[in-house]
Amino acid sequence: MSTPSKANVLVVDDEPRSLLAMQELLSGPDRNVVPAASGKEALRRILKADFAIILLDVRMPEMDGFEAALLIRNLGRSRDTPIIFLTGATEDESVLRGYEVGAVDYISKPVDPDILKSKVAVFVDLYSKKAQLRSRVMQQRNAGRELSRANETLEAQIRERTASLIVANDMARKEIEMRRQAEADLHKAKQAAEAANQAKSEFLANMSHEIRTPMNAVIGMTELALDTALTPEQREYLMLVKASGESLMRVINDILDFSKIEAGRLEIETIPFSLREVVAESVKMLALEAGKKGLGLSHAVAQNVPDALLGDPVRLRQVILNLVGNAIKFSERGEVELRVERQPSDGLGARCHFEVRDTGVGIEADKQAEIFAPFKQADTSTTRIYGGTGLGLTISAHLVAMMKGRIWVDSEPGKGSTFHFNVDFGVQRERYPAQAAVAPLLAEAGGAGACPRASEKSEGGLHVLLVEDNPVNRKLAECVLEKAGYGVTTADNGAAALSALERDRFDLVLMDVQMPEMDGIETTARIREREKVSGGHVPVLALTAHAMPGDRARCLAAGMDGYLMKPIQPAMLLDALRRVHVAAAEQAEAPDQAVLDRLALMERMGGDVHLLAEIAAAFPDDSRRLMDRAREAIAAGDAERFAAEVHTLHGMFRNLAAPAAGSEARKLEGLDLTRNREEVLAIYASLEREVQALASELCALTRDLPGDPSMNAAKKNPGERRGRLNAQREGGARGFQG
Repeated sequence: MSTPSKANVLVVDDEPRSLLAMQELLSGPDRNVVPAASGKEALRRILKADFAIILLDVRMPEMDGFEAALLIRNLGRSRDTPIIFLTGATEDESVLRGYEVGAVDYISKPVDPDILKSKVAVFVDLYSKKAQLRSRVMQQRNAGRELSRANETLEAQIRERTASLIVANDMARKEIEMRRQAEADLHKAKQAAEAANQAKSEFLANMSHEIRTPMNAVIGMTELALDTALTPEQREYLMLVKASGESLMRVINDILDFSKIEAGRLEIETIPFSLREVVAESVKMLALEAGKKGLGLSHAVAQNVPDALLGDPVRLRQVILNLVGNAIKFSERGEVELRVERQPSDGLGARCHFEVRDTGVGIEADKQAEIFAPFKQADTSTTRIYGGTGLGLTISAHLVAMMKGRIWVDSEPGKGSTFHFNVDFGVQRERYPAQAAVAPLLAEAGGAGACPRASEKSEGGLHVLLVEDNPVNRKLAECVLEKAGYGVTTADNGAAALSALERDRFDLVLMDVQMPEMDGIETTARIREREKVSGGHVPVLALTAHAMPGDRARCLAAGMDGYLMKPIQPAMLLDALRRVHVAAAEQAEAPDQAVLDRLALMERMGGDVHLLAEIAAAFPDDSRRLMDRAREAIAAGDAERFAAEVHTLHGMFRNLAAPAAGSEARKLEGLDLTRNREEVLAIYASLEREVQALASELCALTRDLPGDPSMNAAKKNPGERRGRLNAQREGGARGFQG
């Protein structure tokens, strides 16, 4: 705060000595004493400055004090300035008149210095305080005005900000609406794409069925005709028909495989297989073609390459057949060689390097990248010279990539080409003795996985039920089977097949998958349901023209024992029948695993039939909950959760002395959900049946074992029995994890 200015004191007196005396008397550091010798001079002084107090002599010439006081009060500047009269007359009238004209006090002459100084000091102090108050009021007013301006500025900013926020909010709302619309459009587009993809998949499956079904009759009947007495000319014609049919099937298979790859419907599986068997069988299938051209065909697998591998033998064979087949096709002389070597691998598996070398026409350097593109060949004229769709290398490249490998080519025109690809396989910890019998049952007849062998009539006398709605295909299969010595009964639909099975006993059922009214899947499921009551197991081999992923899983889940894809070659059909029958016979000879080992379970219960009854009563809900969790994990593709749930189930079955269910759970524990989804679904379906059987067996056991009074000690300590019950229930998760 600034230091206040000095107060002005106006002294008006016409006597110079008196004026000078009072000026000296009243002077001080906090005031200025201003002298005036007359009323007029006093008025002039007042017009120029403000005064804290006016000391006014009453008796003066020209203008006395009363008259000057009236004029002073009429001035706006001095209207409130205190006036003290100095007078020698103290009559009442004079005093009264002084108060009337605006005086606040009077001092009699001669003036008492102390009284004068005291009164002036009071008014000077009041003036200073009034000035300070006025200053503060002004400051507050200024502050108020500043605050008002700041408030107005803030309000203006708030209004602007509010307007901006409203605009931004409108924009955000519009953007949200646009995003929601975009998300809705994207969702619709996704649904449309999924519907289109599903439609494409269904179209591929239907197209596969519609094409393979008549081709099955063409190729099959041709082979049957070739087995009859023919003239050389007729045999030549039929051989050409057969070769053309097989060529057409290769084209169809290439187109279907490429379509499945584009639709993302082609899958790679992981199963045990023998590498050397796959390589040898692939080369053997092409040996005749190489011999016709006078080409040498050889193969070699390095000794350090393990034989018992885990992977997809069907797709590996398809790649080998494509590469070796191309090498033979584009070579006119010389040889074709297939070599397999082991390369260093980062993981625990085996990285195999395959090399297919030929002495053919070779490929120019600028064309080598194009040959792996769809419908491309190094020279378009080669399509006319050598034939083919130009899809073989494209499909091979995709298959190798899906098997986490890489494919490339080294070539020089006129000197030949060498195609390379490497694939990482798992290594079997132990050889699977059943793999040789199982793998052919799941092969695609006539496709890359076909391995036809000369049929033998050692299975003659077996009674086969043939279920096929297409009359031509039914006649073909019937002829093939009868010539091989089988007894054949035919049915043209699922209902007829079920009726035939009620009337007669059959050693094996050949079941077409796609039939009107009741298809092969439903028919097989009903057969398996009947067998739960009647006992026994008749092998069922699926015949299907469908070529989409999941078809095999559906067949296996329904209870079928094998899977053949049309067109069915007679040799392949007979070979598959023989293998299915042998596998079924071996299974029948093997001791069945008990649904429930009653003796072992009672030992674990300590003979407590009441505890056993509680466990049997709780089992349906407990097992259903765990099975539902495992099913949800399969649906979600959550391999870690699936493994945990199956491990818990396995422990529970082991604790309940349930060998059959435990065996199925153990199989699931050994499978990778992400890589073996089809096998998981098939075994899970079998496990569900075993769980149902176990629940029935537990229920029957509680009925067959009435309470034994000697074993009722547990009744005296229900808490102990409850603890044992909980331990039994939780055995799969904690205490019984062997």
